[in-house]
Amino acid sequence: MNYVNYSVSHQKHVVTFSPKEIHARVLMVPFATDVKLIEKVLDLGENQHHAWGVKELLAENIEVSVVRRYSSPWERFGQDWILPDTREYDLIYSNHNRLIRTPIESVMGVRKTPLVSLVYAGEPLFIPKRHFGVLCMTPYAFSRFKGLTSVHVHYAPWGIDPESRLHQPIQPSGDHYISTGVTVRDFGTLLRAASLTDEPIVIAARGQNSFNAPPNVRVIDGVLSPWSIRDLYKGACAGLVILQRDESKRLAVGWTNMLELMSVGLPIIKTRTGSLDDIVNLEEIGAGILVEPENPEALVAAMIRLREDSELRLSMGRAGAEYVRSHLTMQQFSEPLIQLVMSARK
Repeated sequence: MNYVNYSVSHQKHVVTFSPKEIHARVLMVPFATDVKLIEKVLDLGENQHHAWGVKELLAENIEVSVVRRYSSPWERFGQDWILPDTREYDLIYSNHNRLIRTPIESVMGVRKTPLVSLVYAGEPLFIPKRHFGVLCMTPYAFSRFKGLTSVHVHYAPWGIDPESRLHQPIQPSGDHYISTGVTVRDFGTLLRAASLTDEPIVIAARGQNSFNAPPNVRVIDGVLSPWSIRDLYKGACAGLVILQRDESKRLAVGWTNMLELMSVGLPIIKTRTGSLDDIVNLEEIGAGILVEPENPEALVAAMIRLREDSELRLSMGRAGAEYVRSHLTMQQFSEPLIQLVMSARK
């Protein structure tokens, strides 16, 4: 997708991104991102998946007003305690489902703007029947809500922007294995595996400075830019997505890292758990190796297998890069969202 022309205006509770022509208006209530990040993403024209479809909405002449997040303990119980008047908007779009006030006001008939929520996996959705639509990022989430006959329920897995420079394939040097991300990562198993091998491992984990890591592990405890992470990918032979057990498939953590690793052409070693394997099974598409949770020996065996087989690394990297570009793009993610906006348009 080419650069989108838009203007930005700042109000008390929202920041509004406006295309030259406006065919519809959306109020976005963020959780996994905020106004500042979306501004930066759009300004740079990179890493668009963290804008949750804002760029694609603007390209369809849909104005997006992003609610400013407030710093309060109340936010954990709902992101919509402070909302502007929504009567001028065609749709309220929540990129998380911690909305409490809005569904209640919908039941009471005092807020009539249609509501759409994005659900990652198994987390609760408050009063789903009062929604106009539900966007399900995983097949497991879709299975939970597809029976709502009065609600527009869509499967919409998050994706990449194939034209982003950050997502272009790299020529990996194969110096180390790379693990990025913090949420629900199983660092205990990863460090136990590291103690069983001399394979060099880089762990980029903000706030994790208390590791008792063996000498072959380098821990980067700090905030890294997307370009710094890409540099770590360039020096890697494979990515590690080692997660804690989640047999109930409640979570979809690690998806950002998997998308990035596949897009740049790195093979992936991932824990067989959670909701991600339902979106894309790395072994079935030939893009990686799945290992059982809490099994450092299996993790080491997978690392050694990839280290010793350069052709396998290359073929897995190519398979991942091809798959993500044909099945998992931000344009594909945004299509059902755009449909919902236009259907709800006043």
